Amino acid sequence: MVSKPAGQPELFEAPMPPGLDAVLEMQRPMLRVVADVNAKFYDSLATMNAEWVAFMNRRLKEDVTVARQLADCRSIGDIYAVYAEFYQKAFEQYQTELEQMLSLGRTMAENTSAAAREGMEAVARKQANRD
Repeated sequence: MVSKPAGQPELFEAPMPPGLDAVLEMQRPMLRVVADVNAKFYDSLATMNAEWVAFMNRRLKEDVTVARQLADCRSIGDIYAVYAEFYQKAFEQYQTELEQMLSLGRTMAENTSAAAREGMEAVARKQANRD
């Protein structure tokens, strides 16, 4: 715990309104569910972001490669062949990446909805056992 300088007031010294403890206690189970859902969402989002950055890095390398290949071209036919291969490969890579991102998005939806469902069911069971 960080110590405060002598004579400095506490950050929140105001007394809590009557009944706020009960309200917070009542909401605590759902706040835990929300925290779990947010954690699942964040993990999935981080995975998606890492995948997208890796893909863009691969594509940038392709861009650099095509520039080098164009520099070595000796005819219009060579230039056409380089661009044709580049665009065909780009199309295939973007299509594959789109499929990958859709799969990751589906996994994110499944994981977050499962966490929400499981958490809410646990809260409902706990409430049912109290009553």
